[in-house]
Amino acid sequence: MGIYQSQEEIDNREVKQYLGDVRPGDLMFKDQNGDNRIDAYDQVALGYNSTCPEIYYSFDLGAEYKGWGVYALFQGTGNYSKLLDTRSIYRPIVGNNTISTYYYENRWTPDNQDAKYPRLSTQSNTNNYQTNTVWLADRSFLKLRNIEVYYNFPKSWLQKTKFIGDARLYVRGVDLLCFDKIDVLDPESYGATNPLNKSLIVGLKVGF
Repeated sequence: MGIYQSQEEIDNREVKQYLGDVRPGDLMFKDQNGDNRIDAYDQVALGYNSTCPEIYYSFDLGAEYKGWGVYALFQGTGNYSKLLDTRSIYRPIVGNNTISTYYYENRWTPDNQDAKYPRLSTQSNTNNYQTNTVWLADRSFLKLRNIEVYYNFPKSWLQKTKFIGDARLYVRGVDLLCFDKIDVLDPESYGATNPLNKSLIVGLKVGF
């Protein structure tokens, strides 16, 4: 429901949290069962499967005109969730983990009360790191998997060589664009790992 901004707000809230020590900068949870207590009985189902998406899809587009052509392949997923639990990026400081610039700039402080993430702490925080909507991300994505712009040389040109049947000059891009809702990390290569490499290839295809 937000982040506690002061000790007074914690003390004056009728609903009390029993998931761990609560201080200003910690997450405020919704009382799901209405007993004025935040505990394990307030857990509810959230999101979709985090192992594999419910929906896979793809589509391609292409056009040619006077030897020039373009082809694009898009691939995507839907109904796909992920918990943001990668150490250092979303779980900094605790257990000798490093801290990402992303978390540091989006953490709660008294001067940054509209922060996206709770306060930093060198101690384990069982309240903030409960599975909750702050850490639940939509992992669905749409990627421009391949795009190729090419030019087919005219047959009249190639006939003069007497041995080249066809020739195509092309520029091909792989994984150039990704549309998703996860900051910093690649939704397809999730975690403290290398993202999928983008590549740009220039080539000449010749047929005899």
